[in-house]
Amino acid sequence: MNHITADSPATGKVTVTPDRARVTPGVPTDLTAAWSGVPTNALSGAWIEYANEAGSFLTLN
Repeated sequence: MNHITADSPATGKVTVTPDRARVTPGVPTDLTAAWSGVPTNALSGAWIEYANEAGSFLTLN
């Protein structure tokens, strides 16, 4: 599996918009993740971390 981070252009890049969303606890918020430069012949993953150190793991199959 490839590990993609915002600062690892050699293995691809993932971005999230908006990069600083205003949120209200308990209210869903729409975010968009975009991938570029990711190998298409292997599984890839990215960790999106929030201010409270919680996060989401995204996979690209």
